[in-house]
Amino acid sequence: MSDFWINIVSWLIAWSVPWGIFLIFFYKANITQITHPAWTASYFLFFSIITFIYFKEYLIQVPHEFSFTPFAIFILLFLSNIISYLFIPRYIKEPRNYFKKYPEREWLEIKFGVLVSRFIELLSQQVLIVLLSVFLQQAGFSMIQIMASFALIFGAAHAPLILIQHGGWPSYYFVIFSILSAIVFPFLILNVEYGFIYAYLIHLTFYEITSIAFVIVHRKK
Repeated sequence: MSDFWINIVSWLIAWSVPWGIFLIFFYKANITQITHPAWTASYFLFFSIITFIYFKEYLIQVPHEFSFTPFAIFILLFLSNIISYLFIPRYIKEPRNYFKKYPEREWLEIKFGVLVSRFIELLSQQVLIVLLSVFLQQAGFSMIQIMASFALIFGAAHAPLILIQHGGWPSYYFVIFSILSAIVFPFLILNVEYGFIYAYLIHLTFYEITSIAFVIVHRKK
């Protein structure tokens, strides 16, 4: 059981260090998904590669027998995201005053640069999500126990947002949905061939729907 706790602590470090560096140093230097999408994408890609290499023996244990279906779905959704972020701004005006007041909520902006950076950022998150699921499975937990533990740990990893954003609605929103993701992510990753791709697509779609819905609702207000 000691190995389990070592793995969990390692996971928390792998999650918190990249985000801590990004929030503390990048934001102070005004390097964000809006101002420098290529830099932020490269940053998260770097940590994704490092994490994969270091924990490769765990990550390759998820089901990955070749299947064309998830890759076809991935390509279609990838293209739909690009089309949406290219054309929606032409018809829906973003609340610029809102983003000036809350610049840290840049992830809500419907901009192509944000989308490109998000593809990579979510990849880095998914690597860690897969890793956490495998750690919990190797601890001998049942699927219900894995889901409950995943909800607790992944929710706790998002909880600092409540302090960082001073209790703003996005922080509660993310914490709640990070907990709810435990219903879907571990099951897909551990039981479905290339389930990690489906989990990634759900994650990506969640962001896209949230951004579009926010702009539409805020516009009506």
